[in-house]
Amino acid sequence: MWYTLLKRLVGAWIRFDHSMSVALPELEDPATTLFVLRRESLTDRIAADLFIERMGLYPVNNSTSPIVFLELKPRHLRRLKAQGETSALAQQCRAVFESSDHHTHVVPISVFWGRAPTKEKSFFKILFSDRWSIPGPVRKFFTVLVNGRSTFVEVNAPVSLRALLDDTQDAPRFTRKVQRVLRVHFNRVRLGVLGPDLSHRRTMMTQILNSAPVREAVAHHTRTQKTTPDKSRQVATQYLEEIMADISYSTVRILDIFLSRLWNKIYNGIRINNIAVVKEAAQHSSVIYVPCHRSHIDYLLLSYSLHSQGVPIPHIAAGKNLNMPIVGPILRRGGAFFMRRTFGGDKLYTAVFNEYLHLMFTRGNAVEYFVEGGRSRTGRTLEPKAGMLGMTVKSYLRDPSLPMTFIPVYIGYEKVFEANSYLKELRGKEKKSESVLDVLGTLRRLKNYGEVSLNFGSPIALHEVLDAQEPDWRTHDITKDTRPNWLGPVIQTLSDEVAFRINQAAAINPINLIGTVLLASSNRALDEHAIAQQAQFYINLLHSAPYSTTMTYPDGKPSDWLAHAVKMKMVQRIEHPMGDLYNLNDHQAVLMTYYRNNIIHLLALPALLCCGLQIHGTAKTRESLMRHLVLIYSYVRNELFIHWDTEQAVAMAERYLDVLIENGLIVAQGDKLTPSSKPNEAVQFIALARLMQPTLERYYLTLSVLQAAGQHDLTVSELETKAQQLAQRMSILNGLNAPEFFDKTLFKRFLSTLKQKAVIKTDEQQRIGFDERVPEAVIAAESLLDAELIRNVRWLMDTPEQPPQ
Repeated sequence: MWYTLLKRLVGAWIRFDHSMSVALPELEDPATTLFVLRRESLTDRIAADLFIERMGLYPVNNSTSPIVFLELKPRHLRRLKAQGETSALAQQCRAVFESSDHHTHVVPISVFWGRAPTKEKSFFKILFSDRWSIPGPVRKFFTVLVNGRSTFVEVNAPVSLRALLDDTQDAPRFTRKVQRVLRVHFNRVRLGVLGPDLSHRRTMMTQILNSAPVREAVAHHTRTQKTTPDKSRQVATQYLEEIMADISYSTVRILDIFLSRLWNKIYNGIRINNIAVVKEAAQHSSVIYVPCHRSHIDYLLLSYSLHSQGVPIPHIAAGKNLNMPIVGPILRRGGAFFMRRTFGGDKLYTAVFNEYLHLMFTRGNAVEYFVEGGRSRTGRTLEPKAGMLGMTVKSYLRDPSLPMTFIPVYIGYEKVFEANSYLKELRGKEKKSESVLDVLGTLRRLKNYGEVSLNFGSPIALHEVLDAQEPDWRTHDITKDTRPNWLGPVIQTLSDEVAFRINQAAAINPINLIGTVLLASSNRALDEHAIAQQAQFYINLLHSAPYSTTMTYPDGKPSDWLAHAVKMKMVQRIEHPMGDLYNLNDHQAVLMTYYRNNIIHLLALPALLCCGLQIHGTAKTRESLMRHLVLIYSYVRNELFIHWDTEQAVAMAERYLDVLIENGLIVAQGDKLTPSSKPNEAVQFIALARLMQPTLERYYLTLSVLQAAGQHDLTVSELETKAQQLAQRMSILNGLNAPEFFDKTLFKRFLSTLKQKAVIKTDEQQRIGFDERVPEAVIAAESLLDAELIRNVRWLMDTPEQPPQ
């Protein structure tokens, strides 16, 4: 009677948090199902009871309580022992052991109080939220009172007791086995929701400073710097204090209150996709989040979103430049640890940092870092840096007991507030150092920046990468002084796979889609019908032959997307008596190239097919078109991080080709392929081909500079500079106004690919020599590109074909 009354009182107060995805299990027979809570708690039992009833997981009119406890309070254990009885769970285990007809399923159920940070409005809610420690009755009372209206319940898949029976010899041993399995499960769930049990920061520092690698580094520092061991240890301590996060869940809650208000101010919403893979990985492995890096908002957005979904926030690798007054301490308590851009050969700093990172991994802490190193100024995914990935792999090889999983994350913005500064930096303006006033000024200027997509890609299990590259890796003893030959290729393979899977999870949104359409038009202007037709064609094309299963599409229809782009002031609407027109002014056009570059890899393959059929006055067979594609594809793949290898790309190209033929953009006459001559289809064909023209133009400009200079005349650095300068000049003469023409890293990436394929080689003076494939590629490119561009390049390069006198 008293339980029913208390249940009604608690039920009137608590509210279950439905903002998080709750995967409810399917129960074969509710009558043979028991829900197991970790510890005996009256309030947890009532919350679980209410949740089970409201979700329809158990018959409400069943007279027997479906909830039992794994661990009872000491006084109840003593009472059961005195009466010669066992717990309800033990009784079920004995019944299963003694009778082959008895079937029972147990369902682990966990209750967390105060797991909805967006609803926490006071320090009391933060103070009394759930932790690893077991609360006393007074604290539990206030926890329910303060956080009861944001209660999170996690229900897991049923476990058959009979399936666990195996060849267990007696009932008590079987009971202990079931308890052990459930205890491990509850620890994993709690780890996945609350994160690791954080010990005192000073204890961690002592553990790191006393580790063998740091002691050796201290001794080396003492010898080389001719100082005392105490002073060297003091330097190591200072390094550690500079690096270490000082994560505080109270600070995290406060940040969540602030960030929820900030997101509501500047964004229309945050779309979180594929979060299930993160929750699964967080329970069984050490998780490494590797997001793309487009904005300073990235790490705040990711941590906030993870916490709102009941996933522990990661420790975030941040540049030392962000460790500024006021902001630095807040970020440090929110999970940031700071690192130098370069370690500069400082062995003591390297040892301290590596050991701190290793401790994070072995303790099961989630860690986040940006493999691109810095923010992308062009909107493309940058070439991953091997530094942090290499340290992560080495740490895992030291102690592979806890599985390690990389979670690629694609963050898609409709508007990046740093976009204008990116373009200025690409045009040569010096990058400005961050300051507190800059951060506060940025926050003051922020306004509506549309919607953000947070897409979690397919996870990468590190042991699977190692098994594929070096099956015997477990037999190798990896120390700080050894670097086996296979380690470099493993890190490179992992780097590429991370970039591939980030791009696989790309998000198409109204801004990047409408920008892609308008930038491919002749004068960056179209009417609504033409925009809608081309945008819908791109979506249909990707639905017919999807780039990946983790990419996402915009909601609504083309007219909604266009209206949204106008509302965001990314597109101009021009009223006209014969129908409104939409265009991009010069500033919008340059900005839109950034957003187009976010998704250009999705359409690169069909665009290359169209480029291959643009040669005037000729037709191609499927075979010759695919040969042409293979010649150029490896360069495009390396630049855009397209996940298909050459064989897979050819297979996908066949699918795209069929779709293009079906839609009438390409005409198949016998074994000959030609672009459509119908006006509507021809315009769509040309627009699709134009998507890859800037990339091919950049390749052509680079090879033209190399060919004009001749053999062994330019170093790689000189060629990068000259090619960039030529691209900047052509951007003025021919209107090729795109950020990638000002980004030296893209020229560097292209030359690196040429070197890998042995198209170019360097001599002892680092000057470039090349084979016949360079002039052949120049001739092939000239058959695809604009005649005016070719003429201007030839004049400037002073090739044999001179302008008339």
